[in-house]
Amino acid sequence: MFEPGLHVLFDSAKDSPNHAVAEIDIVAVHGLNFKNNPDHAQDTWKAGERLWLRDFLPSELAKPARVMLFSYNSSPVIGAAAINFDGHAKNLLVWLDIKRQAPQRPLIFIGHSLGGLVVKEALVEATLNMTYKPIVEATKLLIFFATPHRGGNYAGIGDAIAGIVRVGLWKPNNKLLDELKKSSNSATKRFDQSKHLYDRFHVVNFYEGKSYGKLGIIVDKESATLSLPGSLETQVATHADHSSICKFSSADTPTCQLVLKTIVREVDRALEMNPHSAKNVHWLVPRSVNSMFTGRRDVVDKIKRALVPPTTDTQERFVVTGMGGQGKSEVCLKVANELREQFWGVFWVDVSSDATAKAGFSTIAKMLGSSETEIDGVRRLLSNIDPKHHWLLVLDNADNPEVDYQQYCPSGTRGAVLLTSRNPECHAYATVGYEDLSSLNKEDCTSLLLQSIGPASTRPEVKSDAEKVIDILSSHTLAILQAGAYISRGYCSLSEYPDVFRMRSRRLLEFNLTQDQSRYHNVYATFEASAEILGKLQSESAQDSLSLLQAFSPLHYENVPLDLLEDAWKGAQRVRTKPKSDAIDRLTDWHVSQLPDFLASPGDTWDPFRMLEALNLLESLALVKKSNINGGWTVSMHPLTHSWMNLRQSPAQREESLRKGQCIIALSRYYQSKWRPYRDRIGLHLLSVLEQSSLAQERLRGYLLPVYIMIGWLLFALRYDQKLEEHIQYVFTELRIDPNDADEKFLTLFKLRSRNDHRRGNRKRSIETWRQIIHIQEATLDQTDPSRLASYHAFARAYLANGLTKDAVELLQLVVQIREITLDQTHPDRLASQHELAGAYLANGQIKEAVELLQQVVQIRETTLDQTHPDRLVSQHKLAGAYLANGQTKEAIELLQQVIQIKERILDQTHPDQLDSQHELAGAYLTIGQTKEAVELLQQVVQIRETTLDQTHPDRLASQHELARAYLYNGQTKEAVELLQQVVQIKETTLDQTHPDRLASQHELARAYLPTDKQKKPSSCFNKLSKSKKY
Repeated sequence: MFEPGLHVLFDSAKDSPNHAVAEIDIVAVHGLNFKNNPDHAQDTWKAGERLWLRDFLPSELAKPARVMLFSYNSSPVIGAAAINFDGHAKNLLVWLDIKRQAPQRPLIFIGHSLGGLVVKEALVEATLNMTYKPIVEATKLLIFFATPHRGGNYAGIGDAIAGIVRVGLWKPNNKLLDELKKSSNSATKRFDQSKHLYDRFHVVNFYEGKSYGKLGIIVDKESATLSLPGSLETQVATHADHSSICKFSSADTPTCQLVLKTIVREVDRALEMNPHSAKNVHWLVPRSVNSMFTGRRDVVDKIKRALVPPTTDTQERFVVTGMGGQGKSEVCLKVANELREQFWGVFWVDVSSDATAKAGFSTIAKMLGSSETEIDGVRRLLSNIDPKHHWLLVLDNADNPEVDYQQYCPSGTRGAVLLTSRNPECHAYATVGYEDLSSLNKEDCTSLLLQSIGPASTRPEVKSDAEKVIDILSSHTLAILQAGAYISRGYCSLSEYPDVFRMRSRRLLEFNLTQDQSRYHNVYATFEASAEILGKLQSESAQDSLSLLQAFSPLHYENVPLDLLEDAWKGAQRVRTKPKSDAIDRLTDWHVSQLPDFLASPGDTWDPFRMLEALNLLESLALVKKSNINGGWTVSMHPLTHSWMNLRQSPAQREESLRKGQCIIALSRYYQSKWRPYRDRIGLHLLSVLEQSSLAQERLRGYLLPVYIMIGWLLFALRYDQKLEEHIQYVFTELRIDPNDADEKFLTLFKLRSRNDHRRGNRKRSIETWRQIIHIQEATLDQTDPSRLASYHAFARAYLANGLTKDAVELLQLVVQIREITLDQTHPDRLASQHELAGAYLANGQIKEAVELLQQVVQIRETTLDQTHPDRLVSQHKLAGAYLANGQTKEAIELLQQVIQIKERILDQTHPDQLDSQHELAGAYLTIGQTKEAVELLQQVVQIRETTLDQTHPDRLASQHELARAYLYNGQTKEAVELLQQVVQIKETTLDQTHPDRLASQHELARAYLPTDKQKKPSSCFNKLSKSKKY
């Protein structure tokens, strides 16, 4: 038991490992002892044997500390106390005067419940008594736990105290309670005087969030907090009741962590405050913080830490950048509000134009009592203010990329500057940090949306509906506020908003806020402000920027490869140099004329200067953002920026934009038909252009046919098989081409369709089409003509897929023989034919020949192609399959794992090439007895193919067949039989009765019917029989 007085719990000089002399004094004051507990002074802060003020707090603090408890008789029972409230407060001052041998040492008070009132009464008394003035001057921070402040509402305080007393079932009747409950003149005076304490000290109020049994909340939030302005008060809700709010059994509990981290942060902040700086005198800020300000706590704290405390060797400048409408100004308003009392003056200037900047600086001069009207004169005024008067200057809307905003920063090292801009290049002005403001996280976005709508609905679907709205607005802050306002005014419901946005996006993006307005009132206006800047610049770069935006508008908004633009320029040069012809896939000068000027310009070498100048200008206005992905540069824009760009165009402008996008894509392929690394990223752009073409319901005019052919070949390369089928069908219909009769004029279209038929499993039509094509070419082309050989090559593939292995081998041997005579050994066409012949050898049982030929192809491709090149990967995959058939299982697995690892980096998990390699690897696992791994991998492949491919597709059937085999060897006979019956039934209706794939599945099903002991384990020979494809 502690006797009344001040007792040391912990002293770093004695109790810490390094015995450091204490630099802080912490004094804890307990509350009402309604149970008359003799150990109440300690037990207030104790859970079990752990007293957190001694056991947890000191080690968390940045500075060594001494922790003390003030013990006094606070029991309310009859006869327990004779000293009144004033007496306890004065005793605290006496003990502090005795114990504190270093009066200048910073002092922090912690009070629980009524103990907080004792602390405040002591400080009020200290301000009236010069003896105790050092205590007031040393005090830096007041921390209260569930303290019933309530200003002068003493009836409310009495009610709270009565509630506390009722918990202990004691009858309150002594001087302590009488003094607190009656409305005496001295009590009124004391509480009124306590209001002035908050001008001197920062306050932290922890309040209850959990009921105390049947009595509920003892001291509610209204009573436990002070509602002080700005950063004078920190309010913290805890999941604890009146008693447990300051008791912790472990430092790791959430509530203890909350309390400790808050105290440590606020202690650091209080100690860092400049004791010489005056309180805020000048406040020139345009408006209050938006009442719905949400999130950004990390950003606000980062800026505050950078600006306070001030340094003497540099002017603190922090820069906040980001696209319009993301809340840059709101963040600065929040920072200014929370740091107001740290600065003698806070000034705000809108620098969006020279006129607004001049007006803002002139207002600062008037506020400072100066007649200065010029910006430079006001800057000099700020530079020469007494260094004791620290000031903050906010330069808002520094968006013009042609303005040097250094001209608005006062010279010298005094003061702090906070600058907002859309231009990321403004980071160069920062001396203490910068922040590129991105979107709020989904949780904060949802909270902001629901706040802006109004009283929350109790429907369980509300959160899900809100997240759909967030997704369609891509988490854009201002757009979310607009959506909330639109919904709250009854124009639509939360669940209806996504559909309304799709139909009426311009109306919704232009919908004005009437409350808590931002500078631009709506999202559409924020983007138009950037367009207005471009329009005013009247430079070549500005015109190129607008043209580039127009070209980007029909593409997808994310990751447009810059190499695509370079290839489009090179395609334009090829148009100029290639002999004229009537070929339907021949691009012309008309297609070149649709490009932006800097892409249409003639030249010997590609000069990216104008393109980069235009992109840098767009990036400076936060309309686009450049990224480097695996060594290749791409450009992206926010989805709402992309929507705005399309909405602001007239129908004629949208058609012009579509032509630009179509011709950029077509000319890039016209320059280089072979694989290019960036092409893995253009799939979404192809689909976007096709969707725009469909929405425009455009007719297939003559000049568009070669564009559509180029897009078709890109769809083929990227494995958009179904989309390509629809694309070709559209072209055939528009041109009234008979799809069953190959026409010499449209031979390239029939080649494209036949190749895709092969991919999609329509192999009979593929063979028939190739027969017609070859019949035409044999009558018109020489035997060594590359086009005729390419058709032979493709025809052989169709033979192979349809089980006509010998025919495929004979035809491919002819192609390879001619190409080995006419082409260099590294030529892609020669290697492709050798690769295909090796596959035919493999299917024909000529495994040794297949391995030798594939090793030769792989060796050349590994020395001439990048490791991510599809041709290199496909040959490595094929060689692994040959190794597997040859019994070289270890080599097969190593090579397949290498291929899959690369493909996982560059391909989507549903990409057919990735699934092919996983299928092959599973077969290898099966061969060496790793049945479990094979089953898991094949289940993944089958699941994807069952959702992406038709039930008769050969790839889907092949993976189902292989999974059934894996089931069989894993002892899952029932599952194997069910799956094989399904596969066999389909193959018997789609394949000839002698087709190897059909026979393999029938054979496997028959084996599955056998008793378990009659079933053989997998072998490389059987693997070869069961494989129905690869490449």
